[in-house]
Amino acid sequence: MGKIKIVLGTAAALILLLSVTYCGSSTKLVSIAVSPTTASAASPTGTAQFTAMGKFSNNTTRTLTTSDGLTWTSSVTATATITTAGLATCVAVGGPITITASAPVTKGSTMMITGTAMLTCS
Repeated sequence: MGKIKIVLGTAAALILLLSVTYCGSSTKLVSIAVSPTTASAASPTGTAQFTAMGKFSNNTTRTLTTSDGLTWTSSVTATATITTAGLATCVAVGGPITITASAPVTKGSTMMITGTAMLTCS
């Protein structure tokens, strides 16, 4: 939460003192659980929906989204692709492959937390 204090005074001239104190959020993402942990779908157009649940340093949990910096990746894009919403689509038979959800520890951070799940395309 930010706090702004403005003090105006006139000694010999107008003095403007602007004091800004900003206390950023100390809550950090500490882990990501991807669900389901294992999934299977038929190839070539079968899908599986994945979600990422974030656990934070203040012991709260919530579903992560792209507004949190969440990204999804498939370890073998020749077998399955995945959207920014966590929807994986099998494009060939294969697996199990790794589906990874990644998000920054805090907004704008380069330190990332990851969680994984497995997908088999049959």
